[in-house]
Amino acid sequence: MSKQMSKALNLLNGIEKQRTGKYSSALNKGAIDSQTTQQPVRNTTEGRNIQYAIRLIIPILISLILGLSFSLVLIANRYKSERNSTAIQLTEIKDLLNKNTKQINSFSEDIKQLSSDLNKMSLKIQSISSDIKELNKNSETQSFAIETLTKAKNTLFNKLNSLEVDIDELKTNKQ
Repeated sequence: MSKQMSKALNLLNGIEKQRTGKYSSALNKGAIDSQTTQQPVRNTTEGRNIQYAIRLIIPILISLILGLSFSLVLIANRYKSERNSTAIQLTEIKDLLNKNTKQINSFSEDIKQLSSDLNKMSLKIQSISSDIKELNKNSETQSFAIETLTKAKNTLFNKLNSLEVDIDELKTNKQ
């Protein structure tokens, strides 16, 4: 943009030099005439230069304004698209967080249920353990009773055997 501005200024300066050079004698002549006639001299080249400069500068200014407007529109669209993509990403993250929260809640419920089931099993295991201890005591008692009965039976058999032997001896002695 600055190159265009400098070209435009150089062009304006060149035009001004050309016009000033062509009309300088006429201006001087008009100045002499005006001194004699006492009329003010009107500088027509200056008005033309200003008009020509305005004609050159206005399209440049319009193109600058349009360029800036276009770049602002592009920046705004870029910002809007980035904002939209960020909003989409945030929505996706929110959805993932909700999904993960549901999964965590589900796992939490499963863990609570598992904990409850483990507590029930623990109570059953304790009950079974106490039943086993009771069965062991009963088994020991029965084992002791069986040993006692076995001893009593053995003692009885031994006495019966000794009585038989005594009866047999008595029989043999009586004969």
